Amino acid sequence: KNGFSVDIGEEIEGMHCIGAPIFNRQGRAFAAIWISGPSVRIHPIDFHSIGLDVRKHADSISLSLGYQPQNI
Repeated sequence: KNGFSVDIGEEIEGMHCIGAPIFNRQGRAFAAIWISGPSVRIHPIDFHSIGLDVRKHADSISLSLGYQPQNI
């Protein structure tokens, strides 16, 4: 929905991750970028703004690889 996902300690307790997909020129997600950090440094209140920033960079990489989205 937002173009990014959040892992709230689901894989490793006490760690938060925020990631976004990278698309190839065929429009398929084939990679991702993300940030990870301890929950004491990446707070839930910041997930949305961090997620938008991660997505912005993932979108930029996708465009440089030839992805032509409908709505970036």
